Amino acid sequence: MKHIHLIFVLSLLCIYSQAENPDSLKMTYPQFSPLKDSSRIGWEISANFGVYQANKHQAQFYNGSDENVNNLKYILSNYYWYQDMINQLIQYEQRDSFLVSEYPSNIKYDAAMHVGFSARYNFTEEIAFNVSFNYSKLQVRDVISFQVIPAFSGMVESYVYGSVFGIEGRTNIDVGGLYTFHPEKKLSPFAEMGLHLNSTHVKKHFMKFYDKEFNLVNVYGSSGYIPNAPLNEYAVYQGGVGFGTYLSGGVRYMLSHQFTMELAANVYLKTVNLEGYSKKFGLHGALMLRLVMSPFINLSAGDSEVVK
Repeated sequence: MKHIHLIFVLSLLCIYSQAENPDSLKMTYPQFSPLKDSSRIGWEISANFGVYQANKHQAQFYNGSDENVNNLKYILSNYYWYQDMINQLIQYEQRDSFLVSEYPSNIKYDAAMHVGFSARYNFTEEIAFNVSFNYSKLQVRDVISFQVIPAFSGMVESYVYGSVFGIEGRTNIDVGGLYTFHPEKKLSPFAEMGLHLNSTHVKKHFMKFYDKEFNLVNVYGSSGYIPNAPLNEYAVYQGGVGFGTYLSGGVRYMLSHQFTMELAANVYLKTVNLEGYSKKFGLHGALMLRLVMSPFINLSAGDSEVVK
C-alpha cells in the first residue's frame, strides 16, 4: 500500500512539472546537413559497373592441348571416356574412329561484366587516393577438330568438332592516385595510375562432344575415372595471385555536391596466375562507369529539431 502511495505522488509531481515546463519532456534529434563546397576534402565511395576484356594469352590455358595441365589427352587416355566419345560418334555420324586434328589456335576470352566498388580519400580538390575492388566472370569457348575414320562418302578427309569451355572468376584490385583537372567545373577530366593485384580462380573447364560433357580438370587423382565405382573427387584449385600496374583516364560529371558520375577507361599491364601462363605480362582493358557519392555530413546538435 505504501508503494502505491509513493507511485501516485511521483506521478502527480511529473504531471505538475510538465504543466509548468511543457518543453521538458520533448525529444530532440540532430540534423544531418551537407557541408559547404569548400569542405569537400575527405572520403568518397562509388559503385562501379563496366566491361572487362582480358588478354588472350592466358586464354590458351583452356585450349586442351598437351602442354597444358588440363588437356584432352587426359580424357582420351581413360578407356571409359574414350568409349563414350566413340559411342557418340557412332550414334550421330555412323563412324567408329577418330583422331584429334587441331586445337584452337586463337582462343580468347569473351568480354565480361565488371562490377565492384571504390573508396577514395580526397587530400585536395585535385588530388585523391583511390582503392577499387572489381569482379568479372570470364568465359572462354572455341572448337577442337576431330578427323573421323572412315571419311564421309565422297570425301577424302572428314571432320567433326567438339567444343571446349572455360569459366573463370577474376578479382581486380587497384591502388593508386587520382588527379582531377579543373575540379570546379561541372565536367572535368581526370587521370589515375597505380599498382594492381588480381586473384584468378578456374571455376570450370570441360569439353563437350555432341551430348556428352567431359571435365578436363583431374578431380580423381591417380585412381582415374571408373563408372559406378565409389570414387573420391578432390577439390582442385587452379589459379592464384597476379600483379602489375594500371593507367586510367576519363571524365567526371558533377550532378551535385554529393553525387558525381565518372566514365573511366582502364589499361592494365599485368600477369595472371594460371599454370604455364603466369610469367608473361599482358595488356588488359576495362571501360567503367563509376557512380560516386560524397558522404560529407555535418552532425549539428545546435540545429536540432524538436519532436513532440
